[in-house]
Amino acid sequence: MTAREELFRRVAGAFVDEAKASQLLDAYRAEVLRESEGVASEMFDAADECGDRAGADMAEQIADRLGRMAREIEGGEGR
Repeated sequence: MTAREELFRRVAGAFVDEAKASQLLDAYRAEVLRESEGVASEMFDAADECGDRAGADMAEQIADRLGRMAREIEGGEGR
């Protein structure tokens, strides 16, 4: 059973239908990715300040990827 199915099973008939549960999970996923993107951006800043170009490049790539993932979910392409 997936996390989505488990969540729906637990709240089925209470307050939300399966579509609403999916929508809530997607919103939560997008928010977690946005927070992670912010952390990666802070890692970029720290590496850049230390002159660690390789570390800064890696952090920038991670931040970019997390941002793309969040946008995909927000745009309805996350599944």
